[in-house]
Amino acid sequence: MTTVIVYSNNPDGSDVNVCNLVKSLSQKELNDFVAENFADKFGVTITIAAALPKTPTELLGAMKLDVNNKQLAFDMDKAKNIWKDHWRDARAPLLAKLDVEYIQALEKMDTLKMSQIADKKQALRDVTKIDIAASTPSDILCAWPSILNSDG
Repeated sequence: MTTVIVYSNNPDGSDVNVCNLVKSLSQKELNDFVAENFADKFGVTITIAAALPKTPTELLGAMKLDVNNKQLAFDMDKAKNIWKDHWRDARAPLLAKLDVEYIQALEKMDTLKMSQIADKKQALRDVTKIDIAASTPSDILCAWPSILNSDG
């Protein structure tokens, strides 16, 4: 079993961190290690890795630590916003490509093409308005708007 130390850098329990111990320590060594290295942290909890909630790596920022009860929780709304940041990252090169296509259409005065491109760009901008209907962290990762696929 891997022993881990869970703590927060903030008194509100956000910015959760997990420190994996790479070697076994006696209880006294563990207590001394925590006292020496985590005195300025909040909600410090020593547990085993298997006891932690299963959270996809992409969404670890949505973990929150109840510093009073020393319990980890998962903030679904924050996780959805984090995932939408991934959508924004995927959207950026698509918008850049459309910008080039728009300029080319403008040079040719192809107003129909310009209008089509403007509509595609607006659809890409609106993608983050989509509600992610998910009840688990894994469900969130399954939400990916088809417009963000490179073939559109």
